[in-house]
Amino acid sequence: MKYFEHSKINTRGSHLIGMVWPFRSCKVEVYDEGFNCTCKVRPIEKCNHIKSVELGILGVGQKYWK
Repeated sequence: MKYFEHSKINTRGSHLIGMVWPFRSCKVEVYDEGFNCTCKVRPIEKCNHIKSVELGILGVGQKYWK
């Protein structure tokens, strides 16, 4: 299993470990080593599913209403 880390998200000992984000045909899960997605058998680089989850965690594109 291949894990992908993010430079600004520390997954070691994080409260996010074990969280799963389901997508239509796959799922993204957080492990101590980083993010993993089931969309590819042998991933070489991060897929768009992982990038989407990372951006959501960082709050990119979020709108806050008063």
